[in-house]
Order: sequence, then C-alpha cells, then structure tokens
Amino acid sequence: MSKTRFASRAFPGVTISILLILWGVRVHAQPAGEASGIAAFAAREPYEYTIIDGPGATATTAFGVSATAGIVGVYTDANGRQHGFRRRDDSIDTIDYPGAVLTAARGISAKGVIVGSYRKAGEPAVNVHGYILSTDGVFHAADYPGHTNTIPQRILPSGTILGCYHDSDTMMSMHGMALWDGGNADVDMPASMSNGALPDRSVTVGFYTDMMANRTSSFVVAGGAFHSFDYPEATMTQAWDINAAGTIVGFFQDATKRIRGFVLTDGRFRAIDFPEALETRAFALRPALRSIKERCALTHIREYIKQPHDLPRRQLSRCIAENACLPGIPQIHHAA
Repeated sequence: MSKTRFASRAFPGVTISILLILWGVRVHAQPAGEASGIAAFAAREPYEYTIIDGPGATATTAFGVSATAGIVGVYTDANGRQHGFRRRDDSIDTIDYPGAVLTAARGISAKGVIVGSYRKAGEPAVNVHGYILSTDGVFHAADYPGHTNTIPQRILPSGTILGCYHDSDTMMSMHGMALWDGGNADVDMPASMSNGALPDRSVTVGFYTDMMANRTSSFVVAGGAFHSFDYPEATMTQAWDINAAGTIVGFFQDATKRIRGFVLTDGRFRAIDFPEALETRAFALRPALRSIKERCALTHIREYIKQPHDLPRRQLSRCIAENACLPGIPQIHHAA
C-alpha cells in the first residue's frame, strides 16, 4: 500500500459519506428563505470543509467509515485505473488487490478490518470478487458460496459482511446477502443489495429494483419481513446505511431527475444538497447514539462538520416491534 499525506483534522461522531458532482469549487450562501439541505443546516450551525483526494486522482468516492479506524473508498488515477483507499488521521493509504486490474474499498470495522471488491485481468465487466483486508495487511477471499461474483459493502462489529452476489448479470441474479464465519443468508428479492444493518443484524437496509415497474426502492428487513419505502415523490430511492440509533442515509432522484442525498431520522426525511452540486449521494454513517458531531466525506471530497446535538436512542427494531416506527413511511408496517 502506498501513502499520501495531507493536512486534516479528526472529529468524533457520525460521518455521512457523500458522492457529488460539483458545478464548481466556489461555495456561496443561498438567498434568505431559499436554503435547503446542507445550506439550511449551515444557516443554523457553522461548517468546516476539508478537500480530500486520492493521490493523483481524477475522481474520489468515500464509501465507508469507522469511528476509530478512518474512511475507505475508491479513487481513479490519471491512467483511468481504480484503486481503493483508506484515510486515517492525516494520511491516505492506497489499496490494490494483488494482480487485480481494479480495486474498491467499501467498508471498514472499528478494528480496521476492510472489505471490498476487485476484478482480475481478462475478466468481463460483470465480474467482481470480494476480499477482506485484515489489520496485518493480508488479503482473504470473501465470496458468497455457489455464485460467481460477490460485492462486500459493509462489515459489522461481529465481522458479518453485507453486500450482494450475482452471476451473469447484476439484475435478476443479484441478491442482497450477509456472510459470516460458518454461515450466510440472502434477501429473497432479485436485483437487491444489502448495505447496512444494526449491530445484531435485527434490521437490515438496502435497495432493490422492481423489474416490472422499472423502479428502484429502498427496503428494510426486520423480523424476517421485507418492507419497501421511498423518499416522498421520488422516482428512485436507495438506502445505503443505518446506525445504532436507527438513522438511515441514502439518496433519491426527484421529479426533475436530480440526485439528492437524504437522512431518515425518527420517521422524518431530510434532503441533503451540497451547495452548487449537480448530484449528492449519502453512503455511510459512523455509529453513534446520543451526542454526536456529523461529518460528510464528499467526493471531490468535501467534509462538513455539524455541532453536537442529541439523537434519540430508540432502536428501529424496537419501533417496528411496537408498531410505532417511521410514521413518515406508510409502506412500513408491523410484521404479524
């Protein structure tokens, strides 16, 4: 692994990883009464921004975060080759799977164990394989049994890996999955991906595509029951992570076809729009329960800091069991 150093500051708390396409590098305040998303937050609380790029990168995306072990993601170099990376303290480590033509780092545990994917030379574009990178720098295979391709997306404190598997296509043969030492389970919904879960895996979130309706929606699996949900009036919704407080992040496409991030907390949606961005995508949350500082790792990457505030401790799984969760999502109901 190679290393690039840069000036940075570390902040504890919850991190939301966001992919964006910027109009430009200049950021200005919106007129009074027109603030929304991040701009609305910024009007109430100060933010601090730090630019983060992979070494010599033309594009950088942050996919996963740990409260103690840093941020992981992907960058593309000037030759068009894709590398994984880990950002920790004031440095970035490049991650390349041995012999691979592309590598992605997608999730990281509190202990610093990284999961991701790679493709071998000569393989078709549909092929991708999973790996675990242990803290001693050794790569291990992370492939779902009986299937050709695996994309690990998240690693839980228990070591369970979430993501998806597929064979010759990334639609009908693709299913969300969980993979752990000595066992595995999948989501009985084609064209799905599992992206986040509570630490005990009692609640899992992700997204799927309804092939008949040609529509992508988010899902929550709780108590063995599958529930779909969408951002209000959205034409596409993807849930990408959930923390122990039950907060869910992801992104959606609105009626104008604009891609916007969202945070779903205590049944209420909140849009995330980075100022002057064409697109905003939220990918990951750092674990937290009460007083937190939120930070967004943005692609080309920009970070914002939200001052501490209190989040409810209520667990999403408990809310579902009590038939009282997520009032803003009518599709979710108590499982009999």
